[in-house]
Amino acid sequence: MIALQQQADMAGDFGRYPSSYIAQPKSANSCRDSVISVSTTGSTRSVRSKASYGSLSSRTSYATIASEHEPAKKYRFDTAPKLVKTPWEADRSKRAFARQWQESGAVPRPSTGKSSNGLPQLPARIFKRLPIEVYQCIITQLAEMYMRSDGGACLTCYLADLNSLSLTSKSWRVVAQRALYQKLWIPVDDPVHQQNKSPIFLRMKQLRRSLRNKPDLAKLVREIHTPGLQSINLFLDAADRSTTVATLASLVMCCPNLEEFAGLYLSFDHEYDRLTHALSTRVYLKTHTWIMKGIEESYDASGELVTNARPVEYDGSIDNGDVFLNTHLRWQYLETLLLFGQDTGNLDYRAFVGTFRMLTSLKHLLVSGFDKKQFNDRTLAALPWNLQSLRLQDVSGVTERGLSRLASSRSLESMRNLSLINIEITSAKLIANILSVACRLQRFTLVQSVAPTLPGTTVDAPIYSSKSLAFLHWDISPFSQPSLAHLAHSIRERAFPSLRAICAPCDDGTLQILCRPRSSIARPSDSEAASALSLRSSLAGARLAAQERLEAARLMPLMRVIVTDERGVIQHKYTIKNFVGRVTSSIEYVLDGQLAQGPDDAGVLEVEALVGRAETSGGSGRDGGKAVIGRLGSCSGPPQGTATPIPGYLENTRNSLKSGKTHRAREKIADLGWKAFF
Repeated sequence: MIALQQQADMAGDFGRYPSSYIAQPKSANSCRDSVISVSTTGSTRSVRSKASYGSLSSRTSYATIASEHEPAKKYRFDTAPKLVKTPWEADRSKRAFARQWQESGAVPRPSTGKSSNGLPQLPARIFKRLPIEVYQCIITQLAEMYMRSDGGACLTCYLADLNSLSLTSKSWRVVAQRALYQKLWIPVDDPVHQQNKSPIFLRMKQLRRSLRNKPDLAKLVREIHTPGLQSINLFLDAADRSTTVATLASLVMCCPNLEEFAGLYLSFDHEYDRLTHALSTRVYLKTHTWIMKGIEESYDASGELVTNARPVEYDGSIDNGDVFLNTHLRWQYLETLLLFGQDTGNLDYRAFVGTFRMLTSLKHLLVSGFDKKQFNDRTLAALPWNLQSLRLQDVSGVTERGLSRLASSRSLESMRNLSLINIEITSAKLIANILSVACRLQRFTLVQSVAPTLPGTTVDAPIYSSKSLAFLHWDISPFSQPSLAHLAHSIRERAFPSLRAICAPCDDGTLQILCRPRSSIARPSDSEAASALSLRSSLAGARLAAQERLEAARLMPLMRVIVTDERGVIQHKYTIKNFVGRVTSSIEYVLDGQLAQGPDDAGVLEVEALVGRAETSGGSGRDGGKAVIGRLGSCSGPPQGTATPIPGYLENTRNSLKSGKTHRAREKIADLGWKAFF
């Protein structure tokens, strides 16, 4: 009867059942045939108030009071009713129990629940209460595992994992869907394995439809990457190329918050194209790469000179140069600008200066392959003063006089990355001045075939010094040793207190003995990749030379250890081999490039890392147009044949996951950003 009374109280408290008077059975021991009378008049609270004025017997038997206004309804129970806790009551008791354990300082025992594979399983409510940052950290770690792999990343497998996470729960769907669309990867099949190009356009059109139908997803897109499309574009005819450009332009127009587009780089010749126009309308664009079409000259059948060079006006500007300038009008948030002129370029002083003035947020600048009429000391003086990264390569118009003016200005005060490639600086004093003025410089790259020298007699004080420099890439002609001696003397005198890594393909061992020892340096493929003698050192040849010096040092024992017993009898003999380097040094001897193999044979990425060699050398066909990005091996799916969806958009991945098919063998890629060029 106490259970019946508690059940009536619970019904009155939660309001789930109508208020009632419960009649006591005739016999307490025979609940099977008991009859309970229920009346719906009055509330439980009123019953309690009436019973409180009665005697003790009336209080204990108030449930037997029948209603006088309505006939009592009779119900029969086969078993005695039992009080069952509601889910929220059970959860409340668990929290109270856990709070009691925490207050007492004891550690509660873990849950004994196990999953199907026998491993402990946490309750679902634990995952529901996890902060969103935990899911984001897992997604970030997953991307690091794929993209930072030495053997390259398979985009299809990476996107398949993201798709699987999005199907796990609602919390995972929010985070995984954001990762899928924030950085859109559109992998394309290799032209060697695919003869029909229509699936490429079909995938991009389906993605465009998804973005147009779901504007919320389109607003998430920050980057669009199409690895491998540059090499495939070389095999397409004019109609297919036009379709590709138009489809990509429509994708760009669907993404209002786009910040970066990579994968297809068209040669700009001051003519209108849809892709460049679509990118010019993206206000939040932060990174852009220009591949300027070089000046081509030839003679026709009649002997007349035919060239694509723009006519030069009376003021020194080129014809139709405003097309290039007007593209930058809306890019007020652009931070990174890469300009590849391909040896000649087709710009003028007005185009450079006007672009620098429009891009008020510019922080990282690369200028490569322009002759002295287009980029010279005068143009160098117009650089923005707040640059953080600068790379000057193959610009014959830049002289040591212009670099001296740059060092005397405030442009180097905020510089963190500086690369001077093929500038041919002959003055060691100028390089020392640049290093001393750039007080925030962290990475410095010097690649040339002329060794900088110091006039006069050799001084005892270190020539080069920098308090902030952390990474140094020093590649001078291997036939010029004074530069290595000057640099080694500065390192030995602790003129670089923050230096942590040095890459010197031209080193003959002078710098290796000052760095931290390494057990091995060469790779198994270096013997095949090592090239013949040339003015530019290669990383493969440098690793082989460093490994030879290391093996030669191991032939000379560092010390011998002889273990004897108390009688002087020799028990053991140990020989500790010698090594190359200093154990106490904090400098790492690095001879690794940005890619496991590819265009960085000298440790510096060239324009071929972005476009095919046919775009730079004028070749055509499969050999001439072979793209260097992505030749890091292939992947055809998980090793156990797990279903791998076709990436590109979420709906397509679901359909492919149900079909249970692995993806086509695709080339792995290396996720190279703009930082790889500085």
